Amino acid sequence: SSSFDASRGDVKKEWKYVRVPGLGFVPGLVCCPHHDLTQSNGVLRATDFDDMLLRMAVDLNKSEPTVVGIGIDHYAALVVEGDNRYRVFTFDGKP
Repeated sequence: SSSFDASRGDVKKEWKYVRVPGLGFVPGLVCCPHHDLTQSNGVLRATDFDDMLLRMAVDLNKSEPTVVGIGIDHYAALVVEGDNRYRVFTFDGKP
């Protein structure tokens, strides 16, 4: 499993979540892959992602983020089909 698990003896690694440029298929969209997993720093990615979106709002002096954030869970993918259409792809038998 790629998720942090202290019971397996995983060691926490200190790092901060950062925003990196994507491919630009959907302008203004920020995506968080593996949104449902806990990472090696021991923090749920969803928590770090929410905090990053709030920091972006503060950095832009806005009360709300001016981008859209989408969390994509492990074993799932966002498929952009063009013309502002998208779908979520999941693997059968995976949580």
